[in-house]
Amino acid sequence: MIVTSSWALSVLSRHEAGVDQAYERLTAASIDFGDLPRECWSYGNAFDVRICEFGSSDASRAVALFGDSHAMQWFNAVRAVATEEGWRLVTFLRPACAARDINPPGASVGVEHCRQWRSQAIEKIIGAHPSLIVMASFSAPTMDGQRIPTSDVGPATRSTLERLSRAAAPIVILRDSPLPPFDVPICLGRHYPDSKGCDFDAAAALNPEVFAAERAAAEGMANVRFVDMDDIICPGAVCPAILRGLIIYRDQDHMTGVFARSLAPELRIRLISILAEQQPIVSGPGAAQR
Repeated sequence: MIVTSSWALSVLSRHEAGVDQAYERLTAASIDFGDLPRECWSYGNAFDVRICEFGSSDASRAVALFGDSHAMQWFNAVRAVATEEGWRLVTFLRPACAARDINPPGASVGVEHCRQWRSQAIEKIIGAHPSLIVMASFSAPTMDGQRIPTSDVGPATRSTLERLSRAAAPIVILRDSPLPPFDVPICLGRHYPDSKGCDFDAAAALNPEVFAAERAAAEGMANVRFVDMDDIICPGAVCPAILRGLIIYRDQDHMTGVFARSLAPELRIRLISILAEQQPIVSGPGAAQR
């Protein structure tokens, strides 16, 4: 009886240890904002354009990263690419202020404030003379229940692209990452240990209408390219919550810094391809269909 009880307690202890480790992992994921220093973006009622530089000032190429928190989520990946290639990375980032000249309805910051921030950021990007501009924006179909008119995405994207074109550098639009319908770490906690219970349908998460509107906005602009990493993040009809052993999201729409960093090798290949070619391309298998 004593042996049986000891064995049961041992099994229970191992189970509890596993649960504790799982929840520690989920907690770490939920606060993994990436490695961008806090002083590198304005927040609250501040809309000053804060510029941070990473890498040598003597680097042969400078890459500008521009946009809202959905550009910020790519920082770890872009910085890893820049470090590998010996580039200088310059950031122009502000949560809740999209790179394209439009903010979703229901956003927590004023549209006019974002417009001013965006205009100043674009002027500073042009003044920095980058070799490559990488931009990204939040692309959910709704925000707080209010629909973002897809018809507005094209003109807003075109407006930003035309102004950025004065920098005379290739412009890369990163397709927004798939958007889950729930907070992923919370879902994983509820479904532990079955992470499959937090996988979600790709059709809605990929939001192809917005991506199509962005691509249409760039028609005729030879300096604009697209990189679609969603073929890696969501490789099938169902988007996973965990991929290659890594939790993809820290909340309902932002990738963890650790997962973003894991995408750096493939992102590097696609960015280098863009710099090597002179014709507009869309990177990523099946980008035109998804």
